[in-house]
Amino acid sequence: IIVFMRWVTLVLGPISLGWDRFLYPLLHPIMEKIGIPEIILMEDLMRWFLLEVIPVTPAMREMFLAALPHIPLVCTGLFVLFVVWSIIAKQKARKAARDIAIGEQLGYPEGFE
Repeated sequence: IIVFMRWVTLVLGPISLGWDRFLYPLLHPIMEKIGIPEIILMEDLMRWFLLEVIPVTPAMREMFLAALPHIPLVCTGLFVLFVVWSIIAKQKARKAARDIAIGEQLGYPEGFE
């Protein structure tokens, strides 16, 4: 999981820099003429999708706009918990693999606990 996250970061990092520095300045005038909203962040995409594409009631709109500033904080906290959880799971998997290897060397067919 960690290797995949590093791979995604290495691939998407240069893409986002290329968008910010080269493609966005070139496409911005065309996007304004067509009426495409300026989607820069994932929050902007979510806001545009929920408020303009999907028909929502005014109460749902107010609730979403009230919760919107807290969404990045919650997502960041969940990401940190996910990273910690994946590190703990990796350590447990290594310990289990080590126990099985030691058990097989000692002659136990399924390892030991």
